[in-house]
Amino acid sequence: MRIFLAAAALAAFTLPALPASANEIAQCLANTDGSGEACKGIVALPCLDTEAGMSTHGQVDCIAGETVLWDEVLNADYKRLMALLDQEQKDALRTAQRAWIALRDADCGFPHILVRGTMARPWGADCMREMTADRVLWLRGFLSYLAN
Repeated sequence: MRIFLAAAALAAFTLPALPASANEIAQCLANTDGSGEACKGIVALPCLDTEAGMSTHGQVDCIAGETVLWDEVLNADYKRLMALLDQEQKDALRTAQRAWIALRDADCGFPHILVRGTMARPWGADCMREMTADRVLWLRGFLSYLAN
C-alpha cells in the first residue's frame, strides 16, 4: 500500500518541461553580441517561475536541466576546438579541462559544506550551471580566435 501511495504521489508531481536539446542555447549564443551572458538562465529562469519550480527539488531540477544543455554545448565546442589544435595544444587543453572540472566540482560542492541545509542544493546546482556556461564562453573565445 505504501509503495502504491508513493508511486501515486510521484506520478502527480510533474516537473516543468525542458527543451530536448541544446538548440535553444546554441541559437541564443548565435544571436548574441558575442558575450553570451544573456543566454545564461534562458531555460532555468522560466522554469523557476512555474509552480513546479517553486520547491527546492523543482529549483534544482530547473537549474540542472539547463546545466545539462550547457554541458552538451560545452562537449561539442571542446571537440570542435580539439580538432583544430596540434598535439601540444591538445595536451594543454586536455590538462586545463581536467583542472577546470576539478575546480568546478570543488567550488560547487562548497555550498554543501558551508550551508549544510536545503539551500545548498540549488546554490550548488546554480554554481554548476554558471561555471559550465562560463566554460562554454571561454572555449568559444578560442574558437573565435582560431576562426580569424
